[in-house]
Order: sequence, then structure tokens, then C-alpha cells
Amino acid sequence: MQSKEATLCIRGRLLELTRPKVMGILNLSEDSFYQSSISNTIDSAIGKVSIMIKEGMDILDLGPMSSRPGAKLVPTDHEAGLIQKFLVPIKNAFPELITSLDVFRLESIQIGIDLGVDIINDITGSHQCQDVFKSIHDAGLAYILMHSRGAFGNFHHADQKHYKHTSTDVIRELAIALDKAMQTGLQSIIIDPGFGFSKTIDQNFELLGQLECFCILERPLLVGLSRKSMIYTTCKSDQNQVLGGTLAAQTIALIKGANILRTHDVKEAVQCIDIVEKMKSVQSGI
Repeated sequence: MQSKEATLCIRGRLLELTRPKVMGILNLSEDSFYQSSISNTIDSAIGKVSIMIKEGMDILDLGPMSSRPGAKLVPTDHEAGLIQKFLVPIKNAFPELITSLDVFRLESIQIGIDLGVDIINDITGSHQCQDVFKSIHDAGLAYILMHSRGAFGNFHHADQKHYKHTSTDVIRELAIALDKAMQTGLQSIIIDPGFGFSKTIDQNFELLGQLECFCILERPLLVGLSRKSMIYTTCKSDQNQVLGGTLAAQTIALIKGANILRTHDVKEAVQCIDIVEKMKSVQSGI
């Protein structure tokens, strides 16, 4: 079952979500947990984006700061510099491409808004302040509200991972944040359960197994499962060797209603969508 919200308005443009979309990842921080996703030059970034577009990417997600376990909070001016360095040439090279910015501080969000980004992807969405929601609403952007607990630097601490019932608690905490965001007028909101943030491996898989429950929030659902520790730990491997495990998890997510796959591997994610959509179309005709 997919979200009832089949269309998303972004800066006056409509993004149709009847068929799931692919969000490709481009990391600008050398501290990223998956080195193949990093670009540190404009030419490298443009090249990678061009390839992902040819492979079927619908949305580009730019990450100027790593949020992996143990990552350090970088100075705001450093993050701002990376946004300015890469976002402008990417927008100029691919003016029709929908761009997302993986940031959570108001200063960085405002820079992204001023430079024409379309979506703010916020890892602190479930406990963000209303000033952020209002700025995004006023600019006409879409917003990815991700579940996490705590602040940057302790998302992954054990004391953030206590739940009475994982799925119920995560949905409840997202619902509270969703209501707070909507009070500012913000409507174009995508929900992200926050795989890997403030959850144990088993809790991540519990969320994946009950992903269809998130349709109660009546918002598009994004999942970020690509090459994460829940995958490579379960597969007894590392992030470089778990494309198969990632695709298995993404396929489950699609069957259970995911609208957007955030991934390092665009071509393969598109193939996942092709297969699941074909299955659904055949089943609907039986």
C-alpha cells in the first residue's frame, strides 16, 4: 500500500509519485561512510550526476556533511562553502533536475534556498524547530522529515534506542513533528523512518517489516537503506560488498509502499522498481 499523497508540489512544480522515484546520493564530505559516493571536484560531481541521470535518477541528494556514527559536526561556514561550490554548477548544468540538500542547520538551509535547491532532507526532522519549517514553507520547497532522536553526535548512542514498540513509537514521534510542521503551513512533506538513526539492527528490520503502517501518516514515504550497517552487518560484509543485500531490502520496502528510494546505486534501484511495478500491474489485472 502506497501513500494517499501521489503528487508532491516543489517550487510550483508537481512531482508525480504514482511510480516510485529514485533519489541518487552525491556526498561532498570526505568523511562519508561509502567512498564511491564522494565527489571533491566540480568535474567529478558533474560526471557522476550525468551518469545517475542516464541511469534513471529522479532526484539528486547532496550531502555536505557526513552523519555516519562518529562523524564530527563541521563548522557552518565550511558546510556553506561546499553547498555554494557544488550546488550552483550542478543546477547550471542540469537545470531541470530536482535537487535535495541533506542539511539541518537553518543557516545551511537558507543558503540552499537562496541557491535554488528544491528539497531539504533533514535528519533532525522529528525534533526540528518551527523556524526551519516556516522558512521552507515560505520558499515553496518540499521537506523530508526524518525520524531520529537526540542531537548530532548522539543519534547513534544506546540511550536513544529504547522503544516500547519500535514502529508505533516512531510513527507517533513523526506524527507529532508532522503536525508541528503543518502548523506553519508546510504541506509538501515526505516521511523518512530514519533507518540507521537511533535504532538497533533488529529495530531497523522491525521497521522494514512493518513499513506499510507508515501509510497512516498520509505522506510520501522515503527509505534510505542503501549499504547501511543494518545491511552489511547482517550480511557479514562491508558497505562495499552489499549491493545484493541493499536491493533485497529496497525490494521489500517497495512492496510495502515506499515512494522514494534514496540510494548510491541508481541503475539497480530503477531495476528494483521495474520488477515490483510489473508484479503489481500483473496482479491488478488478475
